[in-house]
Amino acid sequence: QAHEAEISGNVNLPCVPCNCKGDACECCLVGITGGGVLRTATGDVNVVLFATQLATDASQQAMGFVRWMDPNTNGGLVMESVGPVAYESPAGDTRLRNVSGTMAINGGDQQPFEMQVVDAGPGKANEDAASLRVGGSGRGFLYEAAGTMIGGDLQLLSDVAPVTPV
Repeated sequence: QAHEAEISGNVNLPCVPCNCKGDACECCLVGITGGGVLRTATGDVNVVLFATQLATDASQQAMGFVRWMDPNTNGGLVMESVGPVAYESPAGDTRLRNVSGTMAINGGDQQPFEMQVVDAGPGKANEDAASLRVGGSGRGFLYEAAGTMIGGDLQLLSDVAPVTPV
């Protein structure tokens, strides 16, 4: 079935029970999405994010895309994920997500990245937060920033809307 997905370009997404009322539950995706402006120690940055876990029979664990634009550092940095990403929901914090993979720096040099995002919950967009670390470990490039959302929103896909299974 995973081979068929590669040919058709479709991927299977896991369906998890959510929005339960008694035994009746809706189907929700596992992931996080959103974007906006984060206030960091060096100034405001723009962030766009989508990451979702794939079904267990998929050829990779997750899919997604991250774009982080920082006009305040090195004359301006645009960092975009390239290739597959990893997506994790750490135990113990239901609103925290980790996304990692490789980023292209201003369309060129590629470096590993680790991002943590926190969706504070529905109606709490100004409490959402994100941090990003790109490069490091003797690679000659290191970027680190963290901030709180001052415009926009991060949302867990399970909070966005139920999905109708096909």
